[in-house]
Amino acid sequence: MGAQVQELKKQQRLLVFACSVLALMVFVAGIYAFVQRGIALQMEKQAIETEKRTMECEKEAMMQMRMAERARAEALAAREEALRNSQLPKSNRDK
Repeated sequence: MGAQVQELKKQQRLLVFACSVLALMVFVAGIYAFVQRGIALQMEKQAIETEKRTMECEKEAMMQMRMAERARAEALAAREEALRNSQLPKSNRDK
């Protein structure tokens, strides 16, 4: 009977040790998941900031394109005006 008690105590200590190891593993996994979540949130925040900057750059590029188109139209109008002026008789050009 004493041998059975000793064996049960040994198994109990082994079971307590195994449960402690398992609890430690769960704790470490929880910390790891928490850290991974933090990293994922930071990456999402960076992605949002990058998207905002991209949209601002696209907006600026569109404004620059509009300005370039306007300048091109003005240059074309000036060229046409100069061409018309060069084709007028000299007396009309002086006016």
